[in-house]
Amino acid sequence: MPYKRSIRMTTSFSGVIAALSLCVVFLFATVKKSIFAQESSGQMEALNFKVQMENYPPPNETQTKTLLEGEKAQPLGNGLILLIAAKISTFATNGALETVAQTPRCIFDSAQRIVSSTGTMSIQSADGRFFLEGVGFLLQTNGNLILSNDVHTIVRMPSEKQKNS
Repeated sequence: MPYKRSIRMTTSFSGVIAALSLCVVFLFATVKKSIFAQESSGQMEALNFKVQMENYPPPNETQTKTLLEGEKAQPLGNGLILLIAAKISTFATNGALETVAQTPRCIFDSAQRIVSSTGTMSIQSADGRFFLEGVGFLLQTNGNLILSNDVHTIVRMPSEKQKNS
């Protein structure tokens, strides 16, 4: 949500300088946390990439449902972004972490809001009772996840302590 602030302009030169300084500070403060660096190959790369892939429908529309992060991101063109060391987190409507998926490399299609890779993916529930891994995946924002090869699942029973709480 953009931050709005009214600025009263004065006719004095110092007032104009102060207003311009405030605008510059405001612009820098609203820039995303991604830092772009020029690689030797000439490709642009973003560090600490983060995008909300999906929010909950009303009345929880301000709550993030799916968050995609990457240590590095490189635009490939046509809305495709290569992510290195990617993490996909899902949250409950109260903001509690539900699952974390990790993959060394994947492609984010920003237009279709799809994440895919021919590489490995591992998923673990926040309580540690569910673990899933596989090779080759497609994740859509409607929650559909397809793991295509070498899929392994581990489901742990709750301990007596967890059953009684």
